[in-house]
Amino acid sequence: SATGKYKSLGTTTKLTYTHTKATAGTVYFYKIVANASSSKYNSPYSNIVSCGVNCAAPAVKVSLNSSGKPALSWGKVTGAVRYEIYKNGTLLTAVTGTSYTDTAAQAGESCSYTVKAINNIADYNSAKSNGVTVTATCATPKITGKVGENKKPVITWAEVEGATKYIVCRSTSKSKGYKVIGETEAPTYEDLTAAKSKTYYYKVVAVGDGFQSAQS
Repeated sequence: SATGKYKSLGTTTKLTYTHTKATAGTVYFYKIVANASSSKYNSPYSNIVSCGVNCAAPAVKVSLNSSGKPALSWGKVTGAVRYEIYKNGTLLTAVTGTSYTDTAAQAGESCSYTVKAINNIADYNSAKSNGVTVTATCATPKITGKVGENKKPVITWAEVEGATKYIVCRSTSKSKGYKVIGETEAPTYEDLTAAKSKTYYYKVVAVGDGFQSAQS
């Protein structure tokens, strides 16, 4: 309140001061005293200035989940009661949590997102966040393997939406050394080059028109 009881926030030798503990959604009133080397020579109080505190803009990160969909996350913003999510400049939805997955994004779609923190009082909403852009991809295939009728490894998986083909990689080590051994348009692959009595490990990548999934 302009006419309320004023508390000392601190002192500074600079010509500027930031009230770091100010709460979003609150209006504060300030006045300043210039201090001399002896307090009897201090100035009177300055004119009073007021300032309403906005929410901070969220710091947004984006990644792709196993389904190839954009997954947004950000830290909790003091004073925010919800968060508005914008996609390519248009309001997409609002959430009360600090994450959101765009399940409607199509494989190959380039998506740019910003997030705004919303206060109970609209005047104190945040500015839009930094923009984050990502291209949605195919889902990561979930593969299984067995020895087929030809005594060779047969790898299978469910069809992946948006995929036009699948790249199959193989290694003799589970953790490294995977190399491409072939590709297929069908959700299955028989490794006819596999040697008898040898253990192999496989990964599959779903490929679309200009994009691809993570390795299975």
